[in-house]
Amino acid sequence: MAYINAATSGNFATVMVRVNDGGAPAIGDFITNVATPAKTAATLEIPALQDITITNNAGTFRWKQLDSLSEKVVSTVSTNSVGGNLVIDTTAFFGDGGATTSADDKGLFNLSNEKTSVDFVVFFSGYSVADRYIMGTGYITNVAPKVSADSPVWVSPFTIEVDGDYSVGTVPAAA
Repeated sequence: MAYINAATSGNFATVMVRVNDGGAPAIGDFITNVATPAKTAATLEIPALQDITITNNAGTFRWKQLDSLSEKVVSTVSTNSVGGNLVIDTTAFFGDGGATTSADDKGLFNLSNEKTSVDFVVFFSGYSVADRYIMGTGYITNVAPKVSADSPVWVSPFTIEVDGDYSVGTVPAAA
């Protein structure tokens, strides 16, 4: 059995988003040169994550029949989402002020506020060759910054409501 360690040096769980260009996302949209991994331009790597939750909630329809002692069930469509909590980094949250409409220029808040369709990837343990990921397209919602006496830095939840199915893969030798 092999466990995925998301806390070894340099191999942290990572979420990246970029503005959807109308096509299906590909791993090369997010990272380049996997020998020395780097995110692509216009991609926003969400910093200071406290946790990540990937939900694949397959729907079901249940019914009872008079001729059976047990319920019947069939599968229906899934409701997929990626959620998490983060400590707010000003640049990532509000954008870097660039003149384009890319994810890093808009920032997480504006991507949500403007209802921008995004492509996303969640790397389970960094983005080196053979690391696992889940990818898809969706919308950022549930952004709710808060601060308190017990948490003197701004924190916020976020959710990516997935539009369609996830893609699952491993980082190839050349992205």
